[in-house]
Amino acid sequence: MRAARGRNIAPRAVRAVSTWMFQSVGLHRIELCHSALNPVSWYFPALETVPAAVVDHVRRDLGLAEEIAAVHAAARTAERHRDLVRRRFGVVLDPAGARKVAADAIREAAYARNHPPDLINIALERLVESCFELPAFSTLDKMASRIRSEVNAEIFGGIAGRAGPAGLPGCRSCWTRPGRAGRPASTG
Repeated sequence: MRAARGRNIAPRAVRAVSTWMFQSVGLHRIELCHSALNPVSWYFPALETVPAAVVDHVRRDLGLAEEIAAVHAAARTAERHRDLVRRRFGVVLDPAGARKVAADAIREAAYARNHPPDLINIALERLVESCFELPAFSTLDKMASRIRSEVNAEIFGGIAGRAGPAGLPGCRSCWTRPGRAGRPASTG
């Protein structure tokens, strides 16, 4: 709630919700946990998923006026929280550097592997080892597909070049058209 920012309201809000849950809902025990390893803890719930009764109770308990809207989408606060998490876990925000590390890892692995999820997992491992903030999955997916195509073209070009014009018909009988997700199509 914007009017409550900077006034150490979060502990009072937790007490208010806890009191409401014990007294009104009838719970006997509440556990509140936050972990950076738990993806559900990485964000606040969408406001539309918070019951109106909870919002009203917190507002009353904190002594906030009825017209004060519940919001938790301030860009400045979100960026400050992301910076704190990065510092706490030693994560580096360098999108260009992360893309280079991921591309290098995918290119190296693509000579031995052809399945995009395998290539993406290898890139993720390298990014985590290097302490980079992870790029979006769509970025890694597009990167893996593009690099895999480049490496495959390079491999096939090398084979065709070594085979020469006379050996090319024999090579073509060994190649299969790729099926789903880059795996060879069934021949039967």
